[in-house]
Amino acid sequence: MHIWQLDPANLTPYYDLAVCDALAQAGHDVRFISTRYIHDPNLPIPTGFITDNRYFRGIHWDVLHKRPRLRRGVRAISYPLGHLGVLRLATRHRPDVIHIQWSRLPKLDLRLWKRFIAQKIPLVHTVHDIAPMFASPAMQADLLAVYQHMDALILHTQSNITAFQDVYPSIPHKKLHLIPMIAFPNPPLPPSANQQSAREALGLPTDAPIALFFGAIKHYKGLDVLLEAFVQARAKNPDIHLVIAGKYDTTQRGKLPALDAISAMPNVHLYEGFIPTHDIWKYHLAADVIVHPYREITQSAALITAMGYGRAVIVTDVGGMGETLNGNGWIIPTENSSALADGLVEALSDRHCLRDMGEKSAQLIADNHSPHEVAHRLVDVYEEVLRVRRNQSMK
Repeated sequence: MHIWQLDPANLTPYYDLAVCDALAQAGHDVRFISTRYIHDPNLPIPTGFITDNRYFRGIHWDVLHKRPRLRRGVRAISYPLGHLGVLRLATRHRPDVIHIQWSRLPKLDLRLWKRFIAQKIPLVHTVHDIAPMFASPAMQADLLAVYQHMDALILHTQSNITAFQDVYPSIPHKKLHLIPMIAFPNPPLPPSANQQSAREALGLPTDAPIALFFGAIKHYKGLDVLLEAFVQARAKNPDIHLVIAGKYDTTQRGKLPALDAISAMPNVHLYEGFIPTHDIWKYHLAADVIVHPYREITQSAALITAMGYGRAVIVTDVGGMGETLNGNGWIIPTENSSALADGLVEALSDRHCLRDMGEKSAQLIADNHSPHEVAHRLVDVYEEVLRVRRNQSMK
């Protein structure tokens, strides 16, 4: 099968590449159409499929970084030009199915999607966020129009499907397909990798109970709630430590705790900045438990990564987080620092239990989120929409 995966702005590069690689490993002809991802220069790009960075060409020129207004202008022009290039490519090399990962500008994007429909190319769309954080109420209406034109929609948990139906009740249920989020192939661990070597590499205490917050520091992820909870938890157990690792979103500075205030907190270790792929293992193996105190989320790649590294987890009761845990971890009400503090104290009081839970976490990911299983289920969806299209053309 000739499959295109389309993420014009490369919003979810790790997910996209994992899906493309899994489909290619399953024997399909895959083309990933996106833009060059500049934030992780060491991001490994699998070679079993075509990577086609035809969006935002030239946007990364050094001269444009010195002229932000000009850069925004080039972005505005290059996005529809990228769409035009994809349409021309589809006319020359017709794919069997196009799988869209994001409609970042849905009103504009729908024009291209309709051109694909006119060529009778089946369209599948992953719903990464039920109500995207970038979407205004008007844009959400535009997304409804996008979803109405799709042959199939992919969601990652049953709770995501239920929430989607609440927001978009006019979308037929038969279009919705549950496929768990794919586990990302992490780089091989060094031969000596273990908790002690990870802690030594990061300069962390080797014997202390440690919780980890990992990923981009944004308001919706609830770091401020976690910090309040950590203060309360440390009053009950002064030996616990908290590691915070991720890039601080300066555009949300007014909503986030200040970096200097975080750095001044006792037993808090801040590693601010983008964490490259080859270093991710250090932070996960160093931790006893990993905390995801999100205010809102549909599904979390960070959660899949944490469980894949064999770590026990604490999550808030949002989106598909609790469903993914499947009873193996702590589920805390959102924005409840007292409950989160109790969860931290309970979790870090029995590190042997955490190790057992970590092993179960890894097994859950292997059983439910393996690339082989996800590729198989995606292909089932692709074959179904192709079959429906063929039947329609015969009538």
